[in-house]
Amino acid sequence: MHIDWLIIDGYSLLHRDDEFRTLLSRDLFLAREAALRHVESLIGTLAGRVTVVFDGRSGQAESGNERPGLEVVYSPGHMTADSHIERMVQEAAHPECILVVTSDRLERVTVMAAGAQCMSCGEFLSWSRAGADRLRKRIKRMPGPASHGGTLGDYFPD
Repeated sequence: MHIDWLIIDGYSLLHRDDEFRTLLSRDLFLAREAALRHVESLIGTLAGRVTVVFDGRSGQAESGNERPGLEVVYSPGHMTADSHIERMVQEAAHPECILVVTSDRLERVTVMAAGAQCMSCGEFLSWSRAGADRLRKRIKRMPGPASHGGTLGDYFPD
């Protein structure tokens, strides 16, 4: 599956994870930040473009949401995040290269009908965490300069 653009339903993701849900019960801002940090840590391995859409805030942008490689969008006040995502997919030149992450069944059906691919939030979280675990294990197995008496220069070609 070739993905150029990953679109994530932000609140759907927050409600499908125990850690995010716990934070959500205490502080909406902290919960959103935790979810965005999780997604941000995967940029470069997912797609060339990553957008997280949250339900509307009457067109207000929140300061501090400037994140390289990650677009954070709040749907217009008159529109749900689901509707906004559906419109984004329908207006895309190549919807077949879009992966939408949401646990909303109706939204998945709608964006798939428009040509996009879908993944549930639970699948996405399992996939992303498994990938991060594999990467951490691989890094631990890499020999470091201290373990073989080498130097940092050993890792760079002449």
